Amino acid sequence: FFVDSLLIGYPIFSGHGIVNSGHVHGTVEIAYTTHGSSVSSFSNFKHQLIKKACIIVYPVCPFECKFFLDAGCDDSLFGCEFGNAAILQAAKTVEALPIGVKKQDYSPKRNFRAGIDFSCFTNYYGYICLHADSAGTYQAENGALAIRTLEAIEYRIPRQTTGTGALEEREKGAANRDDSGKQCPMISLRDLQEGIQNARWEARMEQIRPGVFLDGAHNTDGIGAFLDSVFYTSPDRKRILLYSVVKDKQYEEVLAMLAKSKAFETIGIVAIHDARGLDPGEMERVLSFYEVPVTIYDSLDAAMQDTLEKVDKHGYTAYIAGSLYLAGEVKGIL
Repeated sequence: FFVDSLLIGYPIFSGHGIVNSGHVHGTVEIAYTTHGSSVSSFSNFKHQLIKKACIIVYPVCPFECKFFLDAGCDDSLFGCEFGNAAILQAAKTVEALPIGVKKQDYSPKRNFRAGIDFSCFTNYYGYICLHADSAGTYQAENGALAIRTLEAIEYRIPRQTTGTGALEEREKGAANRDDSGKQCPMISLRDLQEGIQNARWEARMEQIRPGVFLDGAHNTDGIGAFLDSVFYTSPDRKRILLYSVVKDKQYEEVLAMLAKSKAFETIGIVAIHDARGLDPGEMERVLSFYEVPVTIYDSLDAAMQDTLEKVDKHGYTAYIAGSLYLAGEVKGIL
């Protein structure tokens, strides 16, 4: 979504399908960006790619994969659901260019506004400062992936030659360069900064009013990222959580993570108005194994009234998470 916000009409793929697609001077370029467990195995990953895809941009796991690649091992040996080896194997299969984004390429900075500041390394501008409108710390990685994707695509696309209307491939020998010999980017620093800042991702650490954050995290990976962002955005504040979930999700594992984190003084539970919604009594049962105060609400209206009162009158920071169904219902009554 960041790439789309940077006004680039190239096909960008995610683990859940095409996010945005388009044609540039009649030539289609393909990129793939992925996080953690968005694709769980090499076999699933390679079948989502088109033969001769141009670029795969991915976050680099902090370990060396060459030995495992040579040994033909699969990515489950790496201790994470989706390792570098699977990506590199997929890139080789479809003759794509793999580009890794390393942890040292970006760094989130603590920010108390409705978003997060972070720095990111770019090939032309060096390190730049950026602001994302979502308070999720993972947006620093998202932004870095988007920028690296743009740099990779920009290098390979045809560019219109000034005054002639002819198309010129931007390969090393033909690329436009500045006075120092560096390749000039087609996308300005201001475009990068404004594109990232103007991106909107609803229900992803979205501040829906002062002191109230809405997040659709519902599985263990999502809740892990959510908790990282909770501690990062409100390190010294009193916190409360309003939670609900659908019954076919990993609710026992997720509730255990939330309770063990000790991030919240209380956890409020409310039912989702959907047949898939989990009964609040079952959520209370799971949480009864942990030392965390639990409040069950009869309705979302009552839950929100109590939550907002604690924020406005008692200085709490409130988080609402567990389901995009819940996020939609919350937005419907605010």
